[in-house]
Amino acid sequence: MLRRGQVEHVKAERNLLVKLTEIVLISLTEDEYRFYVAETVLAIESIHNHNYIHRDIKPDNLPLDRYGHLRLSDFELCKPLDCSTIQEKDFIAYSTVGTPDYIAPEVLLKKDYGMECDWWSLGAIMFEMLVGEPPFYSDDPMSTCRKIVNWRAHLKFHEEAKLSTEATDLISKLLCDVSHRLGSNGADEIKENPWFQRLDWDRIHYMDAALIPEVNDELDAQNFEKFDESEEMCSRPPKSGPWRKVSFQTSSIFCIVPKSSTYSI
Repeated sequence: MLRRGQVEHVKAERNLLVKLTEIVLISLTEDEYRFYVAETVLAIESIHNHNYIHRDIKPDNLPLDRYGHLRLSDFELCKPLDCSTIQEKDFIAYSTVGTPDYIAPEVLLKKDYGMECDWWSLGAIMFEMLVGEPPFYSDDPMSTCRKIVNWRAHLKFHEEAKLSTEATDLISKLLCDVSHRLGSNGADEIKENPWFQRLDWDRIHYMDAALIPEVNDELDAQNFEKFDESEEMCSRPPKSGPWRKVSFQTSSIFCIVPKSSTYSI
């Protein structure tokens, strides 16, 4: 950023976002984000209960329905736990088409992995919800991958984010070594974390969402990004390495900024 002389651009963007936060952007509290993290937990648990790993848990795959409840989508990379026909190198190659921000280190290192990799992704998403950016973000996707692999040196919680002790504890137990990762023995480990202490898991699907999208009916797709049908829906990256896909959808909670995410530069 410094090398390319973009500091002033970043400052201008930050100043604009601070102003827009008050008049345009919707800010959610940690309590309100708890609802969406919990629904993500339930969605992942459902996949795991059918003995599948999703392997592509990321914001783009967590749209909201017309009532504001979170839904899990895109099952193209799902893998049955008893499947031996899917080559891991194919998954690695494909999952770097887009952002690597949510991929677990054991996957990037091409190690054996299981359902635990989905819980790492949950931790990265929860961090982004509460802090305002992914935990290992970098302009260069390969730098992001290196940060994830060396997560011990790069996982930091900004004081400005003002996360609760319970939230920091949960994220730390998700973004950690696979042998100690919460959820390794089932979703109940996560549900029992103190951050969810006041949450009624049996009633979450009946709770009112903090954000309800403006839609006309079930088939209304106005909140999704529009593509030119004359172009390819998804261009392929060069063979030299992964690329970052940038996409903002108003049907996603990731267009919302946490109330504490106004940092000074």
